[in-house]
Amino acid sequence: MSDLFYIIVPVIVVPGSVLLLTFYHLRERRIRESGGRKRDPKAVIKDARKRLSHNPRDLEALKSLADALYAEEDFTGAKECYKTLIDKFVPEASGFDEYELNIRYAISALRTEDLPEAYKSFTLARALRDDTFEVNANLGFVEYRRENYDKAAAFLERARIIRPEDPGTEKYLGYTLCMSGNCLEALPLLQKTAEVFPEDRETLYMLAQCYHSLEMNDPALRIFSHLRSHPQFGPGASLHAGTINLEHHQYRDAAADFEIGLKHESLRRDLRLELLYMLSSAYAHVPEISEAVKALEALREEDPDYKDTGEQLERYRELNSDQNLKVYLLGTTSEFVALCRKLTAAFHPVSEVKIVDISVHKTEYADILAEVSARRAEELVLLRFVRTSGDVGELILRDLYSRIKDLRAVKGYCVTAGQFTKGARDFVEARLIDLVGKDGLTRVLSSLGYRKDDP
Repeated sequence: MSDLFYIIVPVIVVPGSVLLLTFYHLRERRIRESGGRKRDPKAVIKDARKRLSHNPRDLEALKSLADALYAEEDFTGAKECYKTLIDKFVPEASGFDEYELNIRYAISALRTEDLPEAYKSFTLARALRDDTFEVNANLGFVEYRRENYDKAAAFLERARIIRPEDPGTEKYLGYTLCMSGNCLEALPLLQKTAEVFPEDRETLYMLAQCYHSLEMNDPALRIFSHLRSHPQFGPGASLHAGTINLEHHQYRDAAADFEIGLKHESLRRDLRLELLYMLSSAYAHVPEISEAVKALEALREEDPDYKDTGEQLERYRELNSDQNLKVYLLGTTSEFVALCRKLTAAFHPVSEVKIVDISVHKTEYADILAEVSARRAEELVLLRFVRTSGDVGELILRDLYSRIKDLRAVKGYCVTAGQFTKGARDFVEARLIDLVGKDGLTRVLSSLGYRKDDP
């Protein structure tokens, strides 16, 4: 999976958002065990505390207090009571169910975000009974929270066998599979969960992550765009939406996505840095180089060593001051081709140049076949203008050489705003191909001048 996935996903788990997979089941069991009579928990709590004030070793009162606090969802109080029962007294001697004490203590610990204690007690409960839904489902959830996804999946699969189609189990099994990179299996589980809980933003966010990982970008973009304003998931959703739009060359839409993400108040530092970096890329493609420079300057203030911020900032500042170079690298196809026609003539300043053919290969390069009149002779020359500021390797020159031979041109030029690799330079040593790197290109570009109304 992409690095972007791991940058964004950690925003999902929020303290206090734990789904209890067993609480209501245990409460219903307690009611059944009491013959269906449900006492007022507040009265039970008052009575138990009164009894304990007279006898702190009244185990029945302590158990009643723990159960009542548990029923009232006072998990901090319940946790303390169950811990006392487990640590200070022998459950077998008191006649209490050791499994139930451990699992209720574990759930109380889970609800108070004490994962180590929850894990320990769920494990003890499983040692007593390994075939219950409660212990397997909750251990699966705890392992998910601990980012032990293989173990989490095993526990959740076991719980799913015991209780098929339990919504909570399917939800977290879907999360676990998605986080472990198995989005194909996670997808139907998350789709089903989204149908059952359509307002669950966490599930929608994870579902969109799966869609994106499986290159199902249309549904992913719809969900991410919908979540951009969400206080918790908005920053990550904005980054994902912008990335998808950037991949599809929707640069203004991408810039808008990144800007929305940056407006969030609760924005993690790693997300802010990535949003600024991607925003600079989106603006560079519009192209609005001055805005790209602003984004990179803000990024450099926070982390000057983030990725290749320094190199990109230097590059964009150069583009911002050199309009011809900006057109060469970032202009529209028609602007680029018009500039290449001028460059073709500029490379032969004392000759008459006639353009015979122009072909453009996507956004990568343009080939211009020109008839050059020199010394009363006419020669075909093929010029390849490569739109990159990076390295140009041997493969693109081999392809150029093959075209030169097919067209029976006498010479070729390869022009780039970057540099050539050693393999590329070695390849042209015995061939009639001139290499023009960034320095040569900028010299010729500066001789052309620039006007806003140039085609």
